[in-house]
Amino acid sequence: VTCKHCGKSVSATHLIQETKDFHYGYCKHKAVRYDAGNTDVFEELYFFREMHTEVLKIVLPIQEFNSEDDIRMFQAGLELGLKKYFKGNPGHIHIQPYREFNQNTDKFDRFLLLYDTIPGGTGYLEQLFDYKEFTLLLQLSYEAIRDCSCQLEKHDGCYKCIYSYGNQYNRADL
Repeated sequence: VTCKHCGKSVSATHLIQETKDFHYGYCKHKAVRYDAGNTDVFEELYFFREMHTEVLKIVLPIQEFNSEDDIRMFQAGLELGLKKYFKGNPGHIHIQPYREFNQNTDKFDRFLLLYDTIPGGTGYLEQLFDYKEFTLLLQLSYEAIRDCSCQLEKHDGCYKCIYSYGNQYNRADL
């Protein structure tokens, strides 16, 4: 929701209680509160982007991945495996946790989505669609973690194995 006069934009309007949160201090309409829909003061804007690319959807077994920490740990391992498999850092491949409701079980199934941020894709994920290649990626990740010297120094991880710039905010979970 955006004020047409001062330009302040907010989302999650159901959480905002005060009118001052919808406007900047200098706005002449700062006393006007948003009331669902487009008005003379407010306009609802929707931003979205569409891109055609490659995606690999990995099903996570619910029994083994029952917490967000487990999923983040597996995600860090996949990122390491991608680096080892492609012999470099494929920074254009992103990993996103995803949940989808399964009507047969009345539960949410958990997935990790690997997607290519380059429009059209690069073909990297097409290689990993072959289960033998994906198994090799997992094997390389496992070996890198197993053989990392940080364990000898009594560390839980390092930048040679599971730590990366991308997971810096999840370091306590790893």
